[in-house]
Amino acid sequence: MTVPQAPPRRRRRPFRPIEVVDVRRLGERFVSVLFAGALDGFEETLPAQHVKLLIPEAGEGSVAVPENGPDGPIWPTDRPQPARRTYTPRRFDPAAATLEVQFLLHGDGPASAWAERAAVGDRLGIAGPGGRPVPLDPGEARWIIAGDESALPAIGTILDVLPA
Repeated sequence: MTVPQAPPRRRRRPFRPIEVVDVRRLGERFVSVLFAGALDGFEETLPAQHVKLLIPEAGEGSVAVPENGPDGPIWPTDRPQPARRTYTPRRFDPAAATLEVQFLLHGDGPASAWAERAAVGDRLGIAGPGGRPVPLDPGEARWIIAGDESALPAIGTILDVLPA
């Protein structure tokens, strides 16, 4: 009897430090946070890509970013592991080396609560970009794009690359 081989593990990008350089309210339920820092890999962004963010605990302005070990992240033992959440970056500005992430404010979740109090100088961790490319044929005559409020940043990245 042959034992099926497990598929090869995808090589995930390690967590790197980033810092908040601007925070703007986009209305009652959205906050735009602009990050700078170790943003290698964002030179070519694709629609609906995602990142993993390490979110600081309430009362904290930073997270401990793990070291990159051979089998994945090695977390510091003197602090609890921070919450991790997945987001679609809204924009990357290569000239300024900044990344915009828009957060839906929806209550008590770790990322929503952090975004409500986000401040310039806060330090987070980021891994990515990742995800599979969304196949887009600009020659299509019609598009149907759907999502809830939390999908608006990802939808925006798709609309940005479609013809007017």
